[in-house]
Amino acid sequence: MTTTVRSEQLESIKSKLEQAAKKDTALKVFGSDEHQYKIHEPAAQDDVREEEFGVSLPEEYVAFITTIGNGGPGNYGGAGPYYGIYELGEFGYMEIDSYTMSLDPVIRSSITQNIWDDLIAFTGSGELIDGSEAYDKKYNELFAGLMTVGTMGCNGQMMLVLNGRDRGRVVYINQDLYLPKFSPEKGFLDWYENWLDKLIAGDQ
Repeated sequence: MTTTVRSEQLESIKSKLEQAAKKDTALKVFGSDEHQYKIHEPAAQDDVREEEFGVSLPEEYVAFITTIGNGGPGNYGGAGPYYGIYELGEFGYMEIDSYTMSLDPVIRSSITQNIWDDLIAFTGSGELIDGSEAYDKKYNELFAGLMTVGTMGCNGQMMLVLNGRDRGRVVYINQDLYLPKFSPEKGFLDWYENWLDKLIAGDQ
């Protein structure tokens, strides 16, 4: 059950989503021509079967998809940052599974370029052949404990941290293995609402 504060925030997000659509009727904001500020009906609580993914989904994310909406009619999802928010269970270009999502994250908010360089050293070491099963397994495990929630286009993905200290935060990753970048917000709802606030203010 959501708290009173979160219920108020969810109502605020609904209102701001309508404001954003009216603000950008020409669909000039990046990605808006895809999602067009439309979003599917919320998922029923009974349809959010976390056991299918082997993980416990962050509460704010579950509140969003069961109250605001779950995905959308666009090719990439429903109203949201960049090309929008995927429907639960749609992972886009990322080849992740329940096992990978259940692991402790490798990518953490404390990560530095040096740490990241060490983690991805195998891609240039020649010890593993690119495209081999061993290489692909090690590559995919870089994104352990994360779930894709949308795409920024090309190889950029928006991912939700499922486990550990950063649980519930959104992190931007690139499949070409640039240093991941965490959004400053501590939860999914603040992240989404801040996107709306900037759009309404004309900062997008």
